[in-house]
Amino acid sequence: MSFGFSVGDFLAAIELVHDLAVALSDGRGSSVKFQGLIQELYSIERVMIEIKNLQVPKELEQRLWMIQQATSHCQTIISNFLRRNDSYMRCLREGGSKAWWKDAYYKIKWAVYKVKDVDELRASLRGHATAMGFMFQLLQIESREVTITQIESQVQSQASSARSSLKQLVLSLQNNLIQEITKATSE
Repeated sequence: MSFGFSVGDFLAAIELVHDLAVALSDGRGSSVKFQGLIQELYSIERVMIEIKNLQVPKELEQRLWMIQQATSHCQTIISNFLRRNDSYMRCLREGGSKAWWKDAYYKIKWAVYKVKDVDELRASLRGHATAMGFMFQLLQIESREVTITQIESQVQSQASSARSSLKQLVLSLQNNLIQEITKATSE
């Protein structure tokens, strides 16, 4: 079943989250506030990787699709943030833009003018990450329940088959024993 969200989309989203986290973490002079954003981005990246690798029973594909939609929305939010702040990212990343004065200017400008943007990004991503995390945990629980139900059904089927085979064996042994006793008494 396809919902228009491919593995390639997941890989792109994961790479996007990773790139933003690296760009911010490598920026020398970043404040503790920006480091908190970096940790949140890495958390989102880990959840996206787990979602990408998740195998679900057919009955739960719709739930997985809902999580993928939330992931897609996070990707859009991050892409928009990067697009709006591309000039900053080039100066904040490790090694900067190779012009120390430009890097210093953008770092100061970032610290003074972009705190609100970062706070808004963090708040938006935090909400989505929390929702994705809850949906992911619920999906894992439901997937385990489906698997357990399938295993229980297989065990019951095998137990029924074993009982039937055992019953046939006992009847066969009983018939053989009766025949042997009849044969022995008639001689």
